[in-house]
Formats: sequence, structure tokens, C-alpha cells
Amino acid sequence: MQLEKLERLEPTLAFYMIIAWRVLYLTLLGRECPEMPCDVVFAEKEWQTIYIVAKCKPPPE
Repeated sequence: MQLEKLERLEPTLAFYMIIAWRVLYLTLLGRECPEMPCDVVFAEKEWQTIYIVAKCKPPPE
């Protein structure tokens, strides 16, 4: 990314802040409701992709 100018930096920071907020929200939600299934928050393709990357094997049915 070329962030030398303010008009390039501001949208990037806003995007990163949204991602950081979602990670924090999911962390707190996981602590409060550890038994909640992941498909409540993630779409099927999202959680399957994360599972494959984290476990290096196909996701369960």
C-alpha cells in the first residue's frame, strides 16, 4: 500500500478499525457463549476456509 498521502491513509485506517472491532467482538462473544456454533456469526464458506487453514484438513460435515 502506498500511504504517503492522507486521502489514502484515512480509508485504510477505517477499514482496519472495522476489522479490529469485529475481532474484538468475536473474542468477547466467544468468552460469553463458548458453546455457540460458529455458523451463527460466519457464513458456511468462511468457517470452512478458516478450519482448513487452521487444522490442515477438510472441515467436518
